[in-house]
Amino acid sequence: MNKKAFTVLFVVLSTLANIVLTLGLIFLFTAGGVLLLRYFVKVDSGDYYMITVMVAIILGLFLSFFIYSKVSMKLIQKFGNEHKFEDSWFRRRGGRYTKPAASSSDEAETQVENTEHKTKMPASVLPTEEEKAEQEKWGK
Repeated sequence: MNKKAFTVLFVVLSTLANIVLTLGLIFLFTAGGVLLLRYFVKVDSGDYYMITVMVAIILGLFLSFFIYSKVSMKLIQKFGNEHKFEDSWFRRRGGRYTKPAASSSDEAETQVENTEHKTKMPASVLPTEEEKAEQEKWGK
């Protein structure tokens, strides 16, 4: 399986897992809030239940995003799958990734590189020599 196919498969499966996690957390927060309102606070007004559902949705979304991001990165690192992903997968997140060691090299360890990008501007938007001289003249 090539890097692109592995990346797409991981994204699809982890998205499905994230959807299930989100719906599960929303259900748990909603059920917990409704049970709390019904049996412990003894509220009969529908307004409180509506607020409980809205809070449960917001909490479920934020908590599932946090859990998903932490768990997915830990799983990738635990099983050493960094080198199986397309390189742009980790560059988008501004993180680090490991490259597999070269087969001709004696080093068995993987090298960790920082993947900072430098923007390459097209020639049409770069300042001309005349504009550079003008900027230097005025101290910009």
